[in-house]
This record gives sequence, C-alpha cells and structure tokens, in this order.
Amino acid sequence: MIQTGRGLPRIVTPLIISGVMAAILCAALNYQWAPIAEGSSDQLLQEARGSMISEATNVLYPNPGRHRLWMVETFPKNYQKGEPLLHVDVTTTRDDKTLLTRMTAERAHWNRKDRSWTFDNATIGHFEPDQAPTFEQMTEPFVERSWAETPSQLIKPGLSAPFLGIPDLNSWLQANAANGKPLKTAPYLTQWHYRWAQPLICLVTVLLAAPLGIHFSRRGSTGGVTMAVALSGALVFLTTVSMALGEAEKLPPAIAAWLPNIVFAVLGIFLFHRRMAGRPIYQSLLKLFPGGN
Repeated sequence: MIQTGRGLPRIVTPLIISGVMAAILCAALNYQWAPIAEGSSDQLLQEARGSMISEATNVLYPNPGRHRLWMVETFPKNYQKGEPLLHVDVTTTRDDKTLLTRMTAERAHWNRKDRSWTFDNATIGHFEPDQAPTFEQMTEPFVERSWAETPSQLIKPGLSAPFLGIPDLNSWLQANAANGKPLKTAPYLTQWHYRWAQPLICLVTVLLAAPLGIHFSRRGSTGGVTMAVALSGALVFLTTVSMALGEAEKLPPAIAAWLPNIVFAVLGIFLFHRRMAGRPIYQSLLKLFPGGN
C-alpha cells in the first residue's frame, strides 16, 4: 500500500476508527454488563456443584448514625425476592461506643411492604455498665419495625469491587460516604476509574501495533509484530500491577487506573512520529531490552 503512494495517515485511519469503535463498544459493555457477567461465573460454578448460590458472604455493614453494626454470613441469590438472610448478627452501641445490645439470629426476613425486619430463632444480649450481661432467647420470631436498613443497602459492602458496574459502584460509594467512610474505599474508587480507562486500551493497542506493523524495507514485519505483541503484554502487566497498587492504597485510584494508558499512549504517539519521519523503530526499541543490538 505504501508503494502505491498511500500516505501513512490514510493507511492507519481505518485502524484508528476501528480502535475508537471498539473502545465505545467496550465502554458500553463495561458500564454494567461485563463486570456483572464476570462475577456470575462463581455462581454458575456453585450451581454446577449443587451448593447453595449466594450473592455475597461475610458481609459487614456499619451504620454509625444509628450505632448499629450488621454482620451477615450469607446473602442468598434471591434476597431481593424475599429469601431470608442467613446467620445475622446485629450489634448496637451507645453514644460513648459501649455495648448496648447484641442480637444473633439464624434467619432475617425483610418485609418490603411495611419495611420491617423479622428475625427467626433470635437471641438478644443486653449489656449494662458494671453488670453481667443478660441473654433473652426469643421463642417466637422477633419483629423490628424501626430499623431503616434494607437488604440492598446491607449487601453493598459485601460485593467485590471488580464485579460491580458504574451504577453499583456509585451507589456503594455514596452509601459509604453517608456513613462517614468507615470502610476501605480504595478498591472501589480504583475500579470506578478503571471502568472508564479500560475501554481506551483498545485505542492504545492500535497506537502500539500500527507503527510496528508498517515497514518500508524488504525486511519482513515479523520483528515489528513480535515487538507489538511484547508491548501489548507489557501493557497488560503494568495495568495489573498498577491496579493492585491502587487497591492497596499505594497509588491514588485515578493514577492507578489511568497510568498504564497514559504511558503506552505516549509511547504509541512516539512510535507514530518515528514512523512518519521514516526513522527506524524496531532497532530503537530493541536497544531498550537487555542484550538488544
């Protein structure tokens, strides 16, 4: 194509357009569907094994405004349809953070109509200063109508950040901010930024591959293609490391999510500039690696 007089901008324009279209499609899927689908894989495996399918396990939800701490061992798959939460522990404290009551129950039902909680086989412990605690075993279901928490609100901290879409991440972060940020937000903020940064990897890959796939001499393109594959692998590796550092609070979430794209986008633009100027690329990149000539 180059020998027929086609310029580089005209040759790579369809590739750039394809990269942009792929990024848009990836952004649409990554907004909600893709993370949820990835998170459903564990549920499919549980179903294949014949075990109970759970939405989340070992969920911890603090409500500082009401001085309550919820601990739920298992959220069933169909909790939104009224299926009870299993092995629930609710701890209530006083303003001075001393223990007031602690209730454990085998099952907790939430009534959507009157927004009440019903606890089965509940045991309630009462704690008074300088006194021995007393425990009350409820022989009938215990009904609590004054608690405003809902199952959807409780489950947010128990969902894994990589399996949440943009709406769920927004909901989790807003709920957590309302609670005074008692939980670790770095993984969720990092994943939120990554939802927007990940689709642009499609375009960055085009910027890396196109200049290395074009060659002017009779020498084959094998070296350039190999280098493009190596750079794409390095992009994936740096993304994995950067995300891990962001979720561990070693890097700010925005930087952790966008840094790999920025680094390799700059490298891709440099490669395009070298190719447009007719300067060698493969040999220059090879010198960056140990033993390169």
